[in-house]
Amino acid sequence: FYNPLQQDSDRDGVGDDCQVRF
Repeated sequence: FYNPLQQDSDRDGVGDDCQVRF
């Protein structure tokens, strides 16, 4: 599940899988 709001804080690759799926 991709969340644009989550991706912003996960831009450095640390956090949920949202950045990876993006």
